[in-house]
Amino acid sequence: MATSGPLTRYTKSLALGLCQVRVGKSIDNIANKAPCLTAANSLGALTKTTFTATKEVFKHESGFPSMRDKNIPLREYAMLEVESEEITPYNIALGLGIATMSGEWAALYANPYSGEVPLGRMEAPEDLRVEAVYTYPDAETCMVYIFPRAQAGESMTLDHQKEDTAKPAMTFEAQRADSEVAEGNSVWDSSQLGRIFWTPKSLIDALG
Repeated sequence: MATSGPLTRYTKSLALGLCQVRVGKSIDNIANKAPCLTAANSLGALTKTTFTATKEVFKHESGFPSMRDKNIPLREYAMLEVESEEITPYNIALGLGIATMSGEWAALYANPYSGEVPLGRMEAPEDLRVEAVYTYPDAETCMVYIFPRAQAGESMTLDHQKEDTAKPAMTFEAQRADSEVAEGNSVWDSSQLGRIFWTPKSLIDALG
């Protein structure tokens, strides 16, 4: 029987499930365009991983009646929204933009059930490297969102429910990482905010 309408071309490209989000130091990995963080950098169990890319444009019109004839890019943003199931001092501090990737901070929050998160600290959040690893259902290919230089902490929500687990919501926003900023590197000159990278799962597994 003949079929019509939009038919699936590549069934293995269907995406189902969440990304594993890995967070590490930006400055230590800024020259690396490939995925480089390991599973040890994971935020743990998640309930939401949403990537958003936004481009604002100037829309030019001419004639009468006016009709649009040109879109001119003005600015671009990229961000990753995450909901974590694991409520630890480290995850909360990270979402608030307080936690750093230093060994001193890691030692401070090494215990997932002990610690303190100060409120009211008006400091610029640390530059982070964020990699969100999505594994396709065939377990052969991964799609990796890479923010070589990102910041967290603009807002965080922790919604306690009567009959559901609380899920701290945090946002990682990509910042430019090219050679025109002191914290950047020339490897990102053609993709200033980062990139989305497809790779065999075996290469991700090799990282650990």
